[in-house]
Amino acid sequence: MESRVLDQKVHYFEHLSVEKFEEYFRGAYHYVVNIVFDRVLSLVKLRYFKDEILLISESLLQSYYLFVHDSTYAEFFFDLKRFTLDGESPSKKSKIFAVLIQTLVPYIKAKLDRIFNDIKAKLANHDILSKKQEIFRQAYPTLVTIFRAINIILNAKYLLNPQSKFYNLDYYLVKNNLSRKPPQNQQQSNSQSSFGNFADFMRRYSIFMLYLGLQGFDWYFRSSQQRGQQNAKNISYNESIPPPIQLSAQQQRASQQSQNFCILCKGKLRNPSVLNSSGYVFCYSCITEFVKNNKKCPVTNIKSDQNMVIKLFIQN
Repeated sequence: MESRVLDQKVHYFEHLSVEKFEEYFRGAYHYVVNIVFDRVLSLVKLRYFKDEILLISESLLQSYYLFVHDSTYAEFFFDLKRFTLDGESPSKKSKIFAVLIQTLVPYIKAKLDRIFNDIKAKLANHDILSKKQEIFRQAYPTLVTIFRAINIILNAKYLLNPQSKFYNLDYYLVKNNLSRKPPQNQQQSNSQSSFGNFADFMRRYSIFMLYLGLQGFDWYFRSSQQRGQQNAKNISYNESIPPPIQLSAQQQRASQQSQNFCILCKGKLRNPSVLNSSGYVFCYSCITEFVKNNKKCPVTNIKSDQNMVIKLFIQN
């Protein structure tokens, strides 16, 4: 195993840069995957499993960088490498634990955040909560506050105390430190071929180029969406709206039967609710979950939010 003395402490703001780069990269990656799942018809059915697909893909990416380079993709970009307190390369068990912390913890937190927001939405609608939901509603904010307080304490201690070893709780749990990678031997660098230099450049900046690609995709999609909205505003609707078509009794019965099904879950409507931005009716739980995650109507792609969901009270 590679051994090295940690002779220079990584600065607090270098840690902060790693943390922010990872946050922005994950956000851009998740946004692009959401767009792909919503726009590519063959992948629409997978949108209900996109969180799990994101978890698996990010776990594979983090595993590659940790097992090959002894660093996460963000740490690798900033030329940082993980070491144990003894200056040794992390063990396989430690790397697996680090992957779980880097990927599984954010996944679980996102799920718990959604559950908490759903409970808050139920309270806003004056729905009755179960005992478990009430306990979760009261306990979850406290747990999040404790977790954040521990991280703030570790951050402050790392910044103010030169002897402090751990920047946050993630590093503390796996007992890993960060150190700058040792400089490459100049003679070895000079003897490299042009192809070797190019391969080294690609390996060094591949994650950053992927990040730029994700941001470019984000910019292009948002720009095209804004152009479409502007074009829609410029259209003049001078034609009079035609009267509704008169249906026969048989056609009315068939229409009423089809209206009893939700477009999202393909099942019978439960707590029918209308999305007033588009006028389409869905199950209350289906449309609130979809709008919360996607901020649009699933049929028309009109920008929407949870405040636009209105419950319908239908008497048979």
